[in-house]
Amino acid sequence: RSAVVKVKEDEALRREICVKDDGNFYNLQAFHANIITLFCKLRKDDRVRIEGSMTIYTRVNASGYSTCTRRVAVTRLGVLI
Repeated sequence: RSAVVKVKEDEALRREICVKDDGNFYNLQAFHANIITLFCKLRKDDRVRIEGSMTIYTRVNASGYSTCTRRVAVTRLGVLI
């Protein structure tokens, strides 16, 4: 299945990485330095293959509304040429 990955960089050079699923962008929670390094080296229109699982956590936020967090556990990744 294909997904859109959005990388945003602010003035402090912090990067926010999101994966688009079901029409919405979700933050990518990756705990491996090589994943962040790979995304930092991407150029516009590069394609990336990410394999892993997505877990959905449901909860009630501070305002009392139901919400969910999706955590992506990456097991393999690479840049497609």
